[in-house]
Amino acid sequence: MPQAESAIELTAKVALIGVDGWADGGYGDWIRSKVWLSDYELIRDLVPYSKTRTHLVAKLREIAAAEASKLHHKLAAALPAFDTVIVATHVPPFVEAAWHEGKQSEPDYLPHFASRFMGDALREQVLHYGHQRVLTLCGHTHGQGACQPEYGLRVWTGGAVYRKPSIAAVLEVSDDRIASSNPAFSDF
Repeated sequence: MPQAESAIELTAKVALIGVDGWADGGYGDWIRSKVWLSDYELIRDLVPYSKTRTHLVAKLREIAAAEASKLHHKLAAALPAFDTVIVATHVPPFVEAAWHEGKQSEPDYLPHFASRFMGDALREQVLHYGHQRVLTLCGHTHGQGACQPEYGLRVWTGGAVYRKPSIAAVLEVSDDRIASSNPAFSDF
């Protein structure tokens, strides 16, 4: 699905942007991790690199860096114009947002289930535009949870079960707040 190049205005003060986001091996210990995702052998763009962990992580970092750069530019364009920006992405941008069975993902899984590049891009923009708010919606880890790594920055990670898609939450967006139907995600 093609990504919108600019922010989508939801209200006069709230916008939505999106980027794909990829795990980049930046958290945890990629080389020592015993985890190997089926994604690495099923995603056509990754298959040629999946022969060695070193080649694969180099490719993942290349893709993740490009996505983080897109996020950086989209946020830099949206934050001066809107009080709140909702970021939709796939992979959690912080260790604190990588959930599994009600707790933070184990260190072996972190290189595969979070993106340091995305987290750095978010943190940099939130700190630069200190009075705006950014809500990041993500998934990938199959666990549900919420975290606030910086003032004005929240991450809601939706849970999932293979072959059983579901809606993590319904959001009610107004100029003043974002309300969630899911009690795990407090209003923002």
